[in-house]
Amino acid sequence: MTQIDFLERRKRFIELAQKKATGTPKELALKFGIQERVLYRFLDSLKSDGLKFKYSRSIESYFLHEG
Repeated sequence: MTQIDFLERRKRFIELAQKKATGTPKELALKFGIQERVLYRFLDSLKSDGLKFKYSRSIESYFLHEG
């Protein structure tokens, strides 16, 4: 994944998470055109950068949160 790809996916992830519309991890990986295991590495990178988000099984989406 190039730096530009990472930044574009980061921006898109934030947009989708704000709307609570990421879908399941499998669906999100498909949206991004990457494998699910690559998605998890991407999400780990976002967390390392300080982005705070969680996944809700009830709404089947990641969402941003504080704290």
